[in-house]
Amino acid sequence: MRRHRTLALSRAGEIIDDMLFQVACEHRADNVRSSPEWIDRLSGGISKAASHALQKVMSMVRKIAVALLLTALLAPIVSYLAGFGATLTNLGEAIGDAFKDTWARREVWGVEERRIEVGAVSGYDLHGYPIVSIDYARIWSLFERRELEALNELFAEAQRELATDSRKETALMDMVGAFQVEDERLEAAFSQWVEKTPESFVPWLARGVYHATLAWEVAGCLAPLESSEATPQRKFHYHTLAISDLQAALARQSGLLPAYAVLLLIARSYEGGRIPWEDPVGNPVAISDLTLLEQALVSHPRSYVLRNAAVQGSVRRWNGSYQPTKSLVKAAERLAAENPKLVVLAGLEWLDKGELAWGNAEHDLALAYFNKALGVAIHWSFLEARARKYRSQNQELKALADLNAALVLRPQVLRLHRQRLEVLQALDRSADARAALAEMRRVFPSVMLGQDHLRIVLAALG
Repeated sequence: MRRHRTLALSRAGEIIDDMLFQVACEHRADNVRSSPEWIDRLSGGISKAASHALQKVMSMVRKIAVALLLTALLAPIVSYLAGFGATLTNLGEAIGDAFKDTWARREVWGVEERRIEVGAVSGYDLHGYPIVSIDYARIWSLFERRELEALNELFAEAQRELATDSRKETALMDMVGAFQVEDERLEAAFSQWVEKTPESFVPWLARGVYHATLAWEVAGCLAPLESSEATPQRKFHYHTLAISDLQAALARQSGLLPAYAVLLLIARSYEGGRIPWEDPVGNPVAISDLTLLEQALVSHPRSYVLRNAAVQGSVRRWNGSYQPTKSLVKAAERLAAENPKLVVLAGLEWLDKGELAWGNAEHDLALAYFNKALGVAIHWSFLEARARKYRSQNQELKALADLNAALVLRPQVLRLHRQRLEVLQALDRSADARAALAEMRRVFPSVMLGQDHLRIVLAALG
């Protein structure tokens, strides 16, 4: 109210000033500044201006009073309407959530939970890919003894075999997995390998995979983090090193499938899937994951591994959408007759939706999505996801069955062995747990397991 009164008085003063100015201007033209008549007229003008100003002030006061009265009367009504609007908004959101939930459940209506029993047929999986046991111990033995030429030839031979049989792509990827170790102290050993045989693609590929692994696992590597804020910077530091190494490997072996596959997985960490790159003359550019995929498919047109890496990078868990996923899957369907394993790609969307539903505590829906994925194709990653869900619900026996089936299909995946060991321990099956541990140690050298005897390897490497 005080503010309105001040404004009214200010306005009255402005009106009086205007009236005086008009009167002065009118009489200045007649040069009658000292005339008594002028004084009378000036006095009359002032009186008229004061009266006019007073009327303006009273009119303004009445308007302010009416406004205050209306505000007091309408405030409860406005408050009620605002609350009603908020209620309508919340109701709309609830209806929207219910609709989305209903639509999501509609996607998995009629999906049955079935037990998966898998048996390898003459050393091949259900899609005709060979199941190969990778001798990780030999790979690391050559690495430790610095028999680098022999190590290079081992991978070069696998690359030549892939050129004659595209179904061996997963076997080559499993071989490269030998270098998915998380200890930063091995940096010097990998760099020495590059320095001693720089003309071979193998050391560049190995160090690129090693750097990419450090980037993905930086929060859990053996060396402690300085601070949680340093994690993103460290991750992109290692990604940059990995991209440089993998591009060097591609320069030495065109169409190198593992290099492209790892680059496609790295791309999902960059906005728009565009990673830093160098053009043929060394200028820095940015290249998209789709461009990388197109380049890689020139050499491997029927590749499952490359498309799998691209689809994984496009799903919603990695800030993507399902439209690119559907496009990639649809394009691959035309080649499914030539490579039956491509049908697995159609299950990756359901796998991703299951993980998202699980993250939202929609446990039944998550399990239904995993079953939906398994209805598309029997793949070890779908089995592993369902096994983890079973474990979260204390259904250890069901989890064990899925893990055993997954290990038949992909015996070279370390985390499957670890999860099976944990399930057996939870079931208090000590003898089976010891056998599983022995099998894990037989397949994987200690450097890959991350055990304390890594220091022995480091000592051997100098």
